[in-house]
Amino acid sequence: KRPGVRCHVIGPVQSNKLRHAATVADCIHSVADVKSVLKLERICGELDKTLDILFQVNTSEEDTKSGVSMAEAEQFLLSLPEAPHLRYRGLMTIGKNTGVAEDSREGFAFLRHLRDKMLARGGVFQDFTELSMGMTGDLEVAIEEGATMIRVGTALFGERVYPPKI
Repeated sequence: KRPGVRCHVIGPVQSNKLRHAATVADCIHSVADVKSVLKLERICGELDKTLDILFQVNTSEEDTKSGVSMAEAEQFLLSLPEAPHLRYRGLMTIGKNTGVAEDSREGFAFLRHLRDKMLARGGVFQDFTELSMGMTGDLEVAIEEGATMIRVGTALFGERVYPPKI
């Protein structure tokens, strides 16, 4: 264990990597199917560990982004099983990739409303307080819409440099 340090796994986790992610992480930000929830519950039971998870919603409606669709998000959440080794903490999204921060506002607001609706239900959603949304380019809009976690890798480390395609 790392005293005072919490490890968050962000981004889609392949099914065969869930055990490793659950072992090292305190929170996984990108769960988007019940199959993964069930597998994480089983793994965390074996590890005698409680894991925080956030559910990813594709609010940008871009094919290149992962997550449950906005149209299916509420029904997906309502279908989640009770999982004693998982703590359902909230929702995660990535804004629209247009270069205009304001373009992400509608999706961020949708996520906040959905989070609030689930939190009001209580039960498995009693700890559903987190909104992981906003990156370097749209963090101000995300914060205005209620983000509790932002991802600012570009601001800290600079633009990614991708190798040329051959």
